[in-house]
Amino acid sequence: MRKTARLLTVAPVIASLVCASAVTAHAATASASASPLAPGWRIAATFPAGSTVDNLAVSGPGSAWAVESCSKPCKNADGVILRHWNGKAWSAQPQPALSKHTGNDEPQLATAPGSKDVWAVYNIYDGEIRASAAEWTGNSWGAATLFPAGVGFTSVVAAGPSDVWAFGSAYDGAQYAARFDGKAWSKAPQPGSGAGVWVASARSADDIWAQSLATTGLSLAVSRWNGKRWVKQAVPAAPKGADGATGLAIAVSGRSGVWGYGYFGLGASSHTDWLVHFNGTSWSTVRNPYALSPNIMSGPLGPDAHGGAWIEATPAKGESEWLYHVSAAGHWLKLPIPAPKGARGTTIEGFAAIPGSTSVYAYGEATTHSGQTEGVILKYGS
Repeated sequence: MRKTARLLTVAPVIASLVCASAVTAHAATASASASPLAPGWRIAATFPAGSTVDNLAVSGPGSAWAVESCSKPCKNADGVILRHWNGKAWSAQPQPALSKHTGNDEPQLATAPGSKDVWAVYNIYDGEIRASAAEWTGNSWGAATLFPAGVGFTSVVAAGPSDVWAFGSAYDGAQYAARFDGKAWSKAPQPGSGAGVWVASARSADDIWAQSLATTGLSLAVSRWNGKRWVKQAVPAAPKGADGATGLAIAVSGRSGVWGYGYFGLGASSHTDWLVHFNGTSWSTVRNPYALSPNIMSGPLGPDAHGGAWIEATPAKGESEWLYHVSAAGHWLKLPIPAPKGARGTTIEGFAAIPGSTSVYAYGEATTHSGQTEGVILKYGS
């Protein structure tokens, strides 16, 4: 299932408009010059008709986990298949034993670089919203941890084998964060004040980034965990004329780069994509020099492992998505998305850098000429 709605939905106004003079000038060069990366997206894996790949967690070139959703009948599955890449092939793996949180509920996956462990976090338990988390320790799933009734998570990141964070909300709408410290899960400090849930991306145990919407002023709320506490970031204000916001994403890339994304409504039928960049020292707004569709939401956003970022978007005069790359220096590149043989197009659900390499995965689904979908994983680099 597509995680991000493709048609424009303008969110309610969450704050008064911010004067354009408050927008920080972008330091990166927003030109459509050649990227330092060599073009090279290719199909790395495809799955049976009726499937999609909705989540991917990668710990290195020889280990990755994917969530494949599929329409019945599915071999060895009830609507969800967990697949593991061992460096040679993708194989189906069992879900955690706690049957009440499996079924058609798709887990979010998280793993740390170089780790054999992976976490599967579900949001439905016994038909109700109640998150649970189970750890694969290399051979089997451990006992699941149940969170309070009404708690659901929208973002899970592993900063290390013994340091996992989950961000979401409770029944009453209050934000909720939890952390695994190597022994047990416990409620964790919030990244800060945000309007809505937080999404997160981790580089290490003392370098975790979280993003929400600002509670005052139309902007993004971004905080960094430095190993001891959350530190609020000085992110630029929203573009001039924005009157509502949705579509959040954040990604760490390279040694110090961070990319944040917002999707801002401009009246009832148009929008502007808003990309912000942290270069290790300061934040800036980065403009995409390519004209994009005024009514189709861009995204997802992901890292390129070189300090830059990838984003899927639809051109102003087109209906099919393309991949746009921006380097750490601000150079842009536009590339078509490969489709498997017999498919008319591919839609990307997300990106995942491959630790220990300079390569990146993209995942999602291809649509065949008959209208069916088939799960697909793409790879950029060797």
